[in-house]
Amino acid sequence: MLNITKAISHNLPTDELLRTFELLLTKELNIGKVLLYTYGNEWEMLIRSGVKDADLEKINLQELEEIENFEITIGSKNKNYSSFDFIIPVLNNDKIIAYILIGDLEGESIGLSASIQHLHFIQILTNVIIVAIENKRLHEQEIEQERIKKELETAAKIQQSLIPNMDTFPVNRKINLETLYMPHYEVGGDYFDFEEISKKEVFFCIADVSGKGISAAMLMSNFQANVKAGLRNKKSFKNLIYDLNKIIIDISKGEHFITLFIAKFNYFTKMLTYVNAGHNAPILYDKSTQKIVRLRVGCVGVGMLDKIPSIKIGKIRIKNDTKLICFTDGLSELTMDGKEDYGFESTQNNLTNNKSIKETISSIKNELNIVKGNPNIFDDITILGVEFKVSFINSLSAKLLKS
Repeated sequence: MLNITKAISHNLPTDELLRTFELLLTKELNIGKVLLYTYGNEWEMLIRSGVKDADLEKINLQELEEIENFEITIGSKNKNYSSFDFIIPVLNNDKIIAYILIGDLEGESIGLSASIQHLHFIQILTNVIIVAIENKRLHEQEIEQERIKKELETAAKIQQSLIPNMDTFPVNRKINLETLYMPHYEVGGDYFDFEEISKKEVFFCIADVSGKGISAAMLMSNFQANVKAGLRNKKSFKNLIYDLNKIIIDISKGEHFITLFIAKFNYFTKMLTYVNAGHNAPILYDKSTQKIVRLRVGCVGVGMLDKIPSIKIGKIRIKNDTKLICFTDGLSELTMDGKEDYGFESTQNNLTNNKSIKETISSIKNELNIVKGNPNIFDDITILGVEFKVSFINSLSAKLLKS
């Protein structure tokens, strides 16, 4: 008992604790047969000593689970356990976490059986050792969870640093931008970006990777870097998406794909050029005509196929002051009061008015209660809103022509 206490207090590895326990039972107490099972997510045999293969094969673990109290197997009708004397459940917080089966070797018991003689002591000792192992496992699990938590927090900070800062977004008399980004977990698989690529053109995009967690977030970070690199190299949308598809296929091996909406707007021609690669079709609302257009032209999602068969380029001239809302699945699939796709309906209803893009997204957020802890939210939510101020662009062009 002293050896066991020392082993526990010295925080020895589980294997050493079990070895010390086994030696105490078999060498010190002369227990001939020992089987020790513990249960976590599944049954695991921790100790087997003096038990023949034939006896081991008879053990039915599902049947064992039904034994809730100390059981004497001597003379029992159940022949599966006839080679043992006792079955002892081990409890922790009123929950069975282990079973120990003990008995004497056939023909070697003289006088009072060792398993009977030391039964009460074995019960106490087994409970002490199993609870110690369980506490050790829980402690190690807690340490591992804390480590994962810190890694997730670090990953979240890194990912947050990659998300464009609103201070860098142009808010001028030609165009306004507003965003809402809320990952469901610490790290997310959504991405958006915005950048003026010249004095004439502005670029923006939104994307959503299939799946969740660290792997999805890492893939999206890689994707983001390659989008940026492609823009700096002035690749056409077609070439950029073909390249992105190859990169995602090589990295994810078919485990993930990415839906993407990518666009650029020319201030002077007022032409919006875009590709929708399997993404939720953004909603374009003309304030003057009050018409809605869904931007669907493009191709399949990036990484869905080894090679994208074709890519169509969408083009639409923005003639009047217009608002555009781009969004990910987390918004479109949001439900409320059992009503499916309520998120999309709310978004469209809040877009079709003369409010600014900032007011529009604020209304969507409030109506759908897009906050952490909302039980209706099951995915990352990202909204990218763009407001094209064509009336100002036209007046500016008119002034330039006169001058």
